Amino acid sequence: MKNLGLLLKFFFAFSVVVSCTDEHTVVQQKIESAFSVYFIDGILKFKSVESFTSLVENQDPKAKESFIKFTDQQKNYSSLKKSYQAIKNNNGSRIFAVPEVEIIETNEFLSSLLNEDGMISIGNYNFKVNLERELVFLLLEEHRSQMDDLKNENMNNRNIRVFSTSEDVLWILTEQDYTTSANGRTEICFRGRYANRDEDTGFAYSPFVENVRQDNKVVYQKAGIYFSLQSKTKMQKEGWTGIWGSHEASDQRIRYYADFKPRCQGWINDQGEKVDDGNDNELNYRPYERTRALERYYFEAFFYGGGFWSQGHVIED
Repeated sequence: MKNLGLLLKFFFAFSVVVSCTDEHTVVQQKIESAFSVYFIDGILKFKSVESFTSLVENQDPKAKESFIKFTDQQKNYSSLKKSYQAIKNNNGSRIFAVPEVEIIETNEFLSSLLNEDGMISIGNYNFKVNLERELVFLLLEEHRSQMDDLKNENMNNRNIRVFSTSEDVLWILTEQDYTTSANGRTEICFRGRYANRDEDTGFAYSPFVENVRQDNKVVYQKAGIYFSLQSKTKMQKEGWTGIWGSHEASDQRIRYYADFKPRCQGWINDQGEKVDDGNDNELNYRPYERTRALERYYFEAFFYGGGFWSQGHVIED
């Protein structure tokens, strides 16, 4: 009877573990299904170009917030963002280039899409995005056994193609046969140009309170598979040590004017005022966030926080 009791306890404990594991698996599968993604060899994989495009171009910020939270919770997935946080917590050894740090600190979404090596899989395409070199490396899924060459950017491998981060790579791949030309791809809209990156940053200091300032930025970000016009403001306060840290602000605003032309499309105008009434120190607004590159743009933003407006920040190309 004693042995039977121990056996029953074992089966009860085992059933609880299995039940909890099954419950976690079901929740995980539901979330992965919602985003049409899964993870393979430490790389985030979207099931199709359409599912990736749908998430990137979703105008509901809560969708991207949910996705960021989802990737943060994956124990076996180290995103660019998580890898950088590990470095800051003295738990990592990777060296980050300045362009990578800029993306990590200003774009949680993009730095959650890419793994710690800058890799992502979308449908039949495997990519490595090198933000420092401004290059995108491509390997088709049929050559998945050569993923180490992709990670190492091995240009001796003829199956690896290279694009610029200025090019809208997904559109090129899905809208044309990129294997038909001598340079690896043909051009549709050959008269259209690719916009250059530009940014305008600066601090605006409070005229009313000592040691309080806004940290403001407008920037055109390009990563080959992702493009955005971003405006961002953060409230900061100088501590007694002379170090500037977060400073909560209950009323932050961005007054913006944007004219932009996506490649092979017409001009789009977006203007207005983005208001944040939450108790935070940061406010973002992106009038453009797509998988299609811009041909030209003009973007101007004024920032409000701490009871004062900043001067205008402008980028254009």
